[in-house]
Amino acid sequence: FSTLPANLRDSAPQSSQPFPIDDEVFFGAWVSWEARNCAEATPRFQEYSARHPENLFGLYFWAKCLERLGRKNEALERYVQAANLDVHSTRTSPLRNKSVRKVARQGGDLLADIEKAFWEVSPRGIPGGEMFQDTCHWLWEFYPLASYTILRAIFASETADHSVIAPPERWRWQRLAGIETQWVQPETSKDFLRHTLREGMFNSLMSNGILDQEAVELFEGILKMRPEMLRELITSQDAVQGLLASQWSQHFRDQPDLPWEWVLVHAGEAFRRNRELDNALACFSQATALAPEEFRPRMGRAVALAQLNRMPESEGEFKKLEESVLSRDEDRAELRNWRRHFFKRPDD
Repeated sequence: FSTLPANLRDSAPQSSQPFPIDDEVFFGAWVSWEARNCAEATPRFQEYSARHPENLFGLYFWAKCLERLGRKNEALERYVQAANLDVHSTRTSPLRNKSVRKVARQGGDLLADIEKAFWEVSPRGIPGGEMFQDTCHWLWEFYPLASYTILRAIFASETADHSVIAPPERWRWQRLAGIETQWVQPETSKDFLRHTLREGMFNSLMSNGILDQEAVELFEGILKMRPEMLRELITSQDAVQGLLASQWSQHFRDQPDLPWEWVLVHAGEAFRRNRELDNALACFSQATALAPEEFRPRMGRAVALAQLNRMPESEGEFKKLEESVLSRDEDRAELRNWRRHFFKRPDD
């Protein structure tokens, strides 16, 4: 048996619930979070989570706020809770790993506790984006750690059959064991970054007009490690075709007319949240030109203009949106929230 680690700190829930920016309580927490005011955002995320326990985004961002405030134990409790409740996720969870340990213990079976090994070397005490390329696939720098954990379990067992692997004396234990207690700084190779970009693009293309939080976080990871790659991507549709021609995205390989606007929308949201507002506006403007009737690109453009303090232009975009026929109640509520945030009226 083996436990598996997961990205708890930098991987959004994959539950069936949408990103609830249309909810007034969550929206209030969100604008405080974006303003880096975690003292104000924390009780609001807590309130939203209490009202809507089925939507794990409240719990997840509550945990992120607590971590920023230095309340690590409380943050850890909520990260774990969010992962355990995220039953639609492709990643494992601490609760599932607990079950694996129990079954192995009851049957007297061999256990390689890879989750425990990752927790022990995590630089911030909670496995996150510096160890994983997405929600569950760890960086190649940590394969020696996983290998060492498995081999150590096998060779420590009195009943395991060693004949299928090389004898202990042939393994370079010193090289493998060195990672057991040391943090390894990932090199963020281009192959890894291309994979992350490809995953973000794939999620964006599958979003069907709904903001995909995981896609935004994947793009944010690129911005933190090598921002020029995302900036280059938004200017070249040839780049997206090349990246999508892979085993991860065969659904799109032979499609000549990809919905490129959704990649631009999610890249724009990543730029906006990281205060690269000119790049955000460029993405949203390109997406609006490609899909002028879609709500999401136009909403992003209106918000980016307001945050650039181009208020007359932003107000004009908000007015056009208000005059549009929006089919989704959630879109109308989000529009109302952002408009009230930037342009308060006497009747608000």
